[in-house]
Amino acid sequence: MNPQALERRALVAEIGVVVLLGVAFGEMARSVGQSLDEGGVTVGLVCLFLIFFTTSLRFGIGDHLYLNSAARSEPSWPFWLSDFVVIAFEVVILIFLGGSATVELVKTSKFGFFPLLITLYAVDFAWVVFTMARQALAKASSGEAPLLQWAVLDVAMVACVLLARWAFGSYTANDALVVLAILAFGVFVVDVWLMRMLLQGQLVQRDRPTEAESRRSETRMRE
Repeated sequence: MNPQALERRALVAEIGVVVLLGVAFGEMARSVGQSLDEGGVTVGLVCLFLIFFTTSLRFGIGDHLYLNSAARSEPSWPFWLSDFVVIAFEVVILIFLGGSATVELVKTSKFGFFPLLITLYAVDFAWVVFTMARQALAKASSGEAPLLQWAVLDVAMVACVLLARWAFGSYTANDALVVLAILAFGVFVVDVWLMRMLLQGQLVQRDRPTEAESRRSETRMRE
């Protein structure tokens, strides 16, 4: 595939993820702002904001880097499109997550913040496992994406959310929210460290000449 087409893929990925993530943060600002007007600053509200903020940044940055990497290294359009659809769906979940990031909604919603958070991690885990299986069968890779590590982090966070509810009796207990906020921040830090590999892989790909450029260089040397 020609470099212009690959660059268009990367541009579509960048615009799509950024726009949807912007909507998610807009929903979060609306719900948190309303909660601040009604009840002021509380420990629960701050913790929910931190969980949403760090989770959104983790998925937003990781998805953006992965799609850009896949756009330049994955020649198959259907595979890249399937990745984009799944990642867009994850960001849509983040939109609903941002709209439910208040203690009041956590208490009253039947399928609120934490069920949505678990769903987000479950979808991401399923997509990561499918991607690893697909790449193993095709003997291909998408840059230096830490897919296995992402899967482990997804499972760990789901386990922590469920354990926090069991240990403290409720998602809305301040102790549970503080613990989950600290864990979410820790996972974000770990993921940023992991994403250095993906970013370094992209820089290498950009510096590496394309096949067409290599052929032109070989032709000129022969002449």
